[in-house]
Amino acid sequence: MEVLKRRDSAYDVLKQDCLEKDELISGLKHELS
Repeated sequence: MEVLKRRDSAYDVLKQDCLEKDELISGLKHELS
C-alpha cells in the first residue's frame, strides 16, 4: 500500500504542475490578445 501512496502523491504533484502551467499559458494568451 505504501507504494500506491507514493505514486498518488507524485501524481498530485504532476497534476498541480500542469495546472500552474495552464494558468501561465492562459495569462500569456490574455496578455497577447
